Amino acid sequence: MRNVRGPAVAAVALGVLALVLASSALAGGRAPHRSAKPSLSFKVVVVRNRQILATGKARPVPARGRVVLQLRRNGAWHRLGQHPLVGHGSYSVRAVVPAGIAKARLRAALYEGKRRRAVSRVRSLRLVKPTPPSTPTSPSSPATPAGPAGPPCTPAATSAGSPAATSAGPLSAGSLMATIERYASRPNHLSGTAESAAAESELTGALAAAGLKVCEQAFTFPRFTPTAVGLSIEGTAVDPTAIAPLLYSGATGPAGTTAPLFYIGETENKETVSFTPADVKNKIVVAKIPYQTNSKALGLDPSIEAAVEDGAAGFVAVTQAVGNYPKWEDTNARNGTGTLPVLSVGKTSGEAVITAAVAGKTATLTLAAEHTGLSCDRDVWGELEGADPTRRVYVGVPISSYTPSASEHGTGYAIVVGLARLYASLPKSQRPETLVFIGLGGHEIGWLGLQALLASPEGSYLKEADAYIHLGSALGAPVAEEKPPGSGTIVTSTAPDKTGRLHDSENPLLVPGVIEDFKAAGAEAQETPPFTASGGEQTNAFAAGIPTASFSGASLFFHTAGDTPSTIDQSILTRQADAFRRVVDRITAIPAGKLKAENSVAARHGAEIAANGGAAKRTPANPTLGAVRETANALAEGGVGGPAATPVAACN
Repeated sequence: MRNVRGPAVAAVALGVLALVLASSALAGGRAPHRSAKPSLSFKVVVVRNRQILATGKARPVPARGRVVLQLRRNGAWHRLGQHPLVGHGSYSVRAVVPAGIAKARLRAALYEGKRRRAVSRVRSLRLVKPTPPSTPTSPSSPATPAGPAGPPCTPAATSAGSPAATSAGPLSAGSLMATIERYASRPNHLSGTAESAAAESELTGALAAAGLKVCEQAFTFPRFTPTAVGLSIEGTAVDPTAIAPLLYSGATGPAGTTAPLFYIGETENKETVSFTPADVKNKIVVAKIPYQTNSKALGLDPSIEAAVEDGAAGFVAVTQAVGNYPKWEDTNARNGTGTLPVLSVGKTSGEAVITAAVAGKTATLTLAAEHTGLSCDRDVWGELEGADPTRRVYVGVPISSYTPSASEHGTGYAIVVGLARLYASLPKSQRPETLVFIGLGGHEIGWLGLQALLASPEGSYLKEADAYIHLGSALGAPVAEEKPPGSGTIVTSTAPDKTGRLHDSENPLLVPGVIEDFKAAGAEAQETPPFTASGGEQTNAFAAGIPTASFSGASLFFHTAGDTPSTIDQSILTRQADAFRRVVDRITAIPAGKLKAENSVAARHGAEIAANGGAAKRTPANPTLGAVRETANALAEGGVGGPAATPVAACN
C-alpha cells in the first residue's frame, strides 16, 4: 500500500510584485535524466490586487513537465501554485502572496513527474500594498448609485423567461414548480456558458418584474471548454450519454489518447492506493467508485492523484450512481487545467469498461478542450429596499451547475424568486430592512461566485450585512432508493433526504432559532455548525464574519442528468420554502446591530478558517494538480485553494 496524501494547506495573500528571471539548477542529489541542463525562464506580474500571474518556458521540454511557484516562509519553501508545461514548454501559474509579508523570496521549480529537474535563482522582492481600485463600470451599462447608503450597481441583463407566480401565491407548489421546470429545461447550467447566462437573466427578469433593482458583478476564471468527449474500446464506443468529463482534469488532442486499460479495483475511503507506477504508467486507469450518501466519492481524488504521479495516460471512473447516469464531480478552476484527462462513466456501461480493462484491452479516451485564456460568469442580484435602507440581509443561491439540477439548485432558485415576490408584495413598512436576493455563478468549478462577490465593490456591503442566508443543494429531495440496485426502479418516501443539514453560525440568535423555524414549518433538519463542516459555498460568508443561516444536502440523483423536476417532492419543497420565510422574518426582526454583536464566537471561528485561505481549501479540489497532503515524491497542494476569481466590469 502506498501513501498518497491528505488535505493540503494553501496560502492566501496580499502583495504586488513584478519580476523577470531566467536560470536553472539541478535539484536534489539524483543524477538528471538527460545530459542537457534545463533552463527555466520566469516572469511574474500583478493581475489584480493580491493576484499574480507567473509565466515562462522550460528548455528542453521534459516529459510530464510542470512548474511550481514557491515562496520561502518560516524556513521552508511553500507552494503558491503550479501548472503543467504546454505547447513548446510554456507555463502560467496564477497565485497570491500571503498577507503580512513585506519582503518575499520567490523561486520557480521545474519537475518531470516526481523528480525536480531545475530551480530558478532565488530573488527577494519588497511588496507594496496595492492602491484600492476604483469601482469598475460597464461601457454598455454604466454603474448607477443605489442611494446614499447603497453600493454602486451595474444594471443586470434581464429576460422574461421565468413564469409568473400562480394565484395560490409565490411560495405555493404551483409557483415554485413552474420556476423549477423552466430552470431545469436546460441540460446544464455550466459556468460561463449561454445556459448559465440565460438562467441568470431569467432570475433578474423575475426580480425586476417584482419591482426590485437588479445588478450584476462579472468575474473571470481560467477557461476549460470541452470540444469533444468520448471513450471507445478497440473501436466500440461507450454510450455518450453515460460519460461525463471531469472539467480541468486534463485535455487530449481531438483524436484522443489511445493506451491499454488497467483496472485498479474499487476505491475506498482512505488515502492509500494499491497500484504501483509499473502498473499504470502510460495506461488508462479504470476504477470503480462508490459513494457515501450519493454525494461523496470515496477514494477518487487520491487515486487520480496517484495516477498522475505514476505517469498514467488517462483515468476512467466507473461511478456507482443511479441507473446508467455518470456522476459529474465538482472541481476547482482556480489554478487551471491539470495533466490527466478524467472521465466518469455510468455503472451499467462501466461494467463493460471494467471487463475490457481486466482483459488488458486498448481504449481511446477523448477529452479535447479549449483551456487557455479566461472564461467569464456573473453574480446577479435584486435589491428590495426596506424601512431601514442602511441595513441589509442577503439571500443567495447557486445558479450554475452541471446538469438540469432541478433539486440540487432549481429548488433553491425557485424559493429565492418566491421570497422576493412575497416580500415585494408587502408595504415597505413591513420590511424592516433591505433584502438582497442573489444568484451565484461559478459554483460547480470551485464555489467561485460568493468569493468573487466578496472581493467586488458589493463585498464591503455584504461583509457589513446583518446576515447571509444560503439556499444550498437538494431542497425538496425525498428519501429515495434504487431497488434493486441497477434496476432503474426508484422507491421514494415522503420524508426529506436524510443528508439535508442546517449550517448556521454559532450565534445564540440563530441557534436554536433557525432549527425551530424549520421544525415549525414541518421541515425539521439536523444542525451542523459551519466551523465543524464546510456545508457549501456559504463558507466564504462565514469566514468573512457574516452571520449565516444555510441548508445543503444531496439526493439519489445528485450530480446526474436524472436530477429533473419529477424527482422533487412538492410537499417537502413548500414546507422548506416556508421555513426560509420564517428565517428571513426572524433575522429582520432582530434589532439593529444585535445579531452582529452576538456573533463573536462564530466570527472567531470564521477568522480561523480565513487564515491562510481556509475557505478556499474547503472548496472542491482538482486532484490532477494535487488534492491532499504532500508527502515525499508526491504532488503538493496545487489542486486546492488558489486565487479568487477576478471581478471585472462586464463579460465581453
